[in-house]
Amino acid sequence: MIPFHKGVKFVTAVRHEKDGKVTYVEQRWTRAFEAYTRFVKAWAKATFPKDEKGASAKAEAAIQLVKERGGWPDEMTLCTARAQYLKFKEQDKSRSAKYSRSKRGKKKDERRGARSDKERKALLRDVEHKHGREGAKVFIEEFEQAMQTAKRKTRP
Repeated sequence: MIPFHKGVKFVTAVRHEKDGKVTYVEQRWTRAFEAYTRFVKAWAKATFPKDEKGASAKAEAAIQLVKERGGWPDEMTLCTARAQYLKFKEQDKSRSAKYSRSKRGKKKDERRGARSDKERKALLRDVEHKHGREGAKVFIEEFEQAMQTAKRKTRP
């Protein structure tokens, strides 16, 4: 029987290369245990999608059961858990990247002459109102040419 903490470290291990040797052991117990509990909870939520509270309770019970047994029964269950964890980690990394990208949002454009969409639309509406549709088309063409020359000037 493999001890619980060593099994969790093995399941959540990251590949390290040092002096030509490849090791797969997570060094910190706290980090390994947090990742393992997140993995087990995600697995339970995927298994029981309609019962979120029940899935969380089942995940805690599964962790407690392995602890009470004294560890992992054999290496085969440990290796299957590791394979499942690696798939979970890849998906979780992608999900967290998407989440952080959406949180960042658009950055405010501080460049000289940069205008927001509302300002552009208001400007074009005013030009069209004063000079007609043809005047607005000419203005847009001149504006695009000015933007292209400004881009050429700012390039190194």
